[in-house]
Amino acid sequence: MLPAPVSSSSSRRRAPTGYGYNYIYSQEKLKPHEGTPLSSFSTANAPRSRILDLLGISPLTWTHLRQRSRITNLGLFALTFAASLSFLFNLALYFAPSNAAYGPFSPPARALDTVPWHASPNDTKGMGGVDHLVIVPGHSIWTGDNMDEVWDEEHWVLADYQKGGGRTKAFVEHIRRGTEIAMADSNALLIFSGGQTHADSTTTEGESYLRLALAAGFLPPFADSFYALSPSAPPSSTPSTSIADRISAPATTPPPLSKPTLLSNVDIRSRPHAHLHDTRKHPTPRLLATTENYALDSFQNLLFSIARFRETTGRFPRRITVVGYAMKAKRFASLHAAALRWPSTRFSYVGVEIEDYAEAAGAREGEHRNGYTPYSEDTYGCHGYLRNKRLSRNPHARFHPYASSAPELRGLLEWCPTPDATDHYARGTTDVYRGPLPWDFSY
Repeated sequence: MLPAPVSSSSSRRRAPTGYGYNYIYSQEKLKPHEGTPLSSFSTANAPRSRILDLLGISPLTWTHLRQRSRITNLGLFALTFAASLSFLFNLALYFAPSNAAYGPFSPPARALDTVPWHASPNDTKGMGGVDHLVIVPGHSIWTGDNMDEVWDEEHWVLADYQKGGGRTKAFVEHIRRGTEIAMADSNALLIFSGGQTHADSTTTEGESYLRLALAAGFLPPFADSFYALSPSAPPSSTPSTSIADRISAPATTPPPLSKPTLLSNVDIRSRPHAHLHDTRKHPTPRLLATTENYALDSFQNLLFSIARFRETTGRFPRRITVVGYAMKAKRFASLHAAALRWPSTRFSYVGVEIEDYAEAAGAREGEHRNGYTPYSEDTYGCHGYLRNKRLSRNPHARFHPYASSAPELRGLLEWCPTPDATDHYARGTTDVYRGPLPWDFSY
């Protein structure tokens, strides 16, 4: 007796083995192609099959991936909520003010345990109102240790083009003018900026400038620093007037540096502020001057001094005054300050010209050729000619710590736009940094 036929609507049969994968088809779909390989009736999907083979994905897996998701409405709502929350958080972080955006990125507490403003936040050591940064960029290293060696070029580490022509006199005048500005403003911090730029030197430009300022009597000795500018200044062990009064008093004002003999003939011990206080009884209330020891060029003089101000005071300056060559005023104001997006209304430059006319003319030409023009083409000095200059001025392989001590400036410190950069912000070597900066907002 023959078996009863099976209805086609409920029957299933497997494709013949050896003809591809074991799919189950209805008799109606398989009947026209019985006895032929499975690939013969999937010619239209041949390109897709080859792609899946290259990716190592089986057709069965591909079929499962194309099936409709079984997610519930609740699951869909949860995923949508999480995605929306993530989008809003990133949007808020992108548009947040700099202080809020960089708030969590403070240096490790243990690394700052010995920094006064961090160890004792309520005891600012007289730095509470300091908001004026006075910068004296270094151009050379003074190796002397007394006033008689200030004018002798043998005690300066000079490049060939710096020898003769009164360059050292200009350096000393930069130092004198910087100290005058800082001592006349009780809210100023003077920073001598410059790194260890010569292989045969054991100190930095900034340190040598500070040492010269002390040797020449432009600054009071460290033990006497700024008692007159502190509201609670202790009495001096030696009768004297305040530092502010001494500056305005004609009899005690340092002699002009246009006559070297006057300076060399003055004994530092005869200056009215040359006496020393006992620091064990009267600790210095606040710092008048400090050094920045890593800058290798004028751009870094400005940027690193701002970071050093942050290290010293725990905040950023509101005003900046730079004292240097008059011929470099345009470079600092139009290029460097603009590259930092520093407000022009809070930036000033005090220029000191070289006295020798011929030397000054040659210096101006060299400034335009070797300074202003390269920086106008490479805003941050991190390519080609300017980068090589930095490399040549760093024989001791020193590296600044400001990415940690001034974390708000980390993005700016690492910014180097290039024409082929993958970052969509960088369009060329003159593209200005667009990230948040502390001085974008009032603080």
